[in-house]
Amino acid sequence: MHAEASRFLAMRDSGARVLTAWPASDELTRPWLGYVAQPVRVLRIEDFSASQIDIAAQARDHFDVALVFSTKYRPLHPLFGIENWDAWQHIKEKFFGYHRDLPAEEIAQRLGGTITYHKEDNGQWIAAIAVDRQQDAKR
Repeated sequence: MHAEASRFLAMRDSGARVLTAWPASDELTRPWLGYVAQPVRVLRIEDFSASQIDIAAQARDHFDVALVFSTKYRPLHPLFGIENWDAWQHIKEKFFGYHRDLPAEEIAQRLGGTITYHKEDNGQWIAAIAVDRQQDAKR
């Protein structure tokens, strides 16, 4: 999915500054990995949690497109409903850096953009969001 999204960005948004997180940040800046032919300018954030997206929204003039994706696999049918246990959530957050990624639609809304690419497969997803510059002009 990342390779296909990277090709989409290279064709549609060549020269754009891209907001994303690892591993896509490396996939876009290191052509020898095979995702892009030329390095892409990237503004890297840690993940796609609400707090990171809100910080990115304050820096909208530093990127043109956001490449967002699920950074954590969430099974469609969690084993024994363990995903909903508060104690388990706390352990994952404390020791494993767990966070909840916002859905692509909410990220687009918070960044003031439009989804231009979206793909889902087996519990994971990836999307490209073009930042709406017309909204900036109204400020």
